[in-house]
This record gives sequence, C-alpha cells and structure tokens, in this order.
Amino acid sequence: MADVLLIEGHRLMRDALRDLLTQSGFQSVDEALDPVEAVRKALQLTPAIIILDTTWTEIKGLSLCQMLRAVAPQSKIVLLVDSSWSHDAETIHLSGANEFVVKSAVAHLLPPMLAQWETGRRRDDGGCSCGKTSSADAELRCAG
Repeated sequence: MADVLLIEGHRLMRDALRDLLTQSGFQSVDEALDPVEAVRKALQLTPAIIILDTTWTEIKGLSLCQMLRAVAPQSKIVLLVDSSWSHDAETIHLSGANEFVVKSAVAHLLPPMLAQWETGRRRDDGGCSCGKTSSADAELRCAG
C-alpha cells in the first residue's frame, strides 16, 4: 500500500508537496500527473491518503474526487484548492473528500492534519480545514 498518492499537475507544486510529505515522515509518496493516471493508480495502489489538486482542464476537481472515492473507498482524500475556492463544506463532503486545504496554507495545515490521521486523533467525519483564516487551528466541520 502506498502511504500517499499525490495528484498534482504542476511540477514545482508537486515537488514541494512531495518534499513536505517526505519531511513529515511519509516514506511512500507516489505521484499521478493527470486524472486518468490518478484513477488508475488509486485503484492499483490503494493509498491511505490521496492529495488531489482541484484545478484540471480535463475534468472538474470534484468530479475526479468522486471517481477516486469510488475506486479507493478506504483512502482519505484531501483537496488542494485555490484561495478563490467558493464551494461550501457540504459540497466538499458530497464529493467524497475528507478535507480541503487552501494551497497558500498547505505548508502549515497539511502536515499536522495528516499526523492526526496517522495517530487516529482526527475524526473521519468529512471535516474541512479551510485555511482561510489567520489561525492554523481554525476548522469548518460538516454537519454530514
């Protein structure tokens, strides 16, 4: 099983995220460069965590998330979103994602979130880390 499947089309962001994950203790970080490869690898690798960029020209990020949830129901899925993201927590939950993180806050929000999942201290209830506030601890919780 792969610890993490990183689905990010931009090389610089992908490299930075892979380094962040490796420094955070994840030994197995696999990558997918496009949506087709993402679905194939999610099915093949059964990753514990999928980190998914939502900005694709080929497909909407939430649609890709639904496909990934269908082929990898055991995986926790984190959406990487731009600061202009306008979807609410319920939409995120319905897409199959467990969390979302704004890209500008990923360096300080993603590692502690993943660490909490690894230790079982974070509930798997569809919560969303918004990252839009000045506090790294601020979270929105889905009612679903």
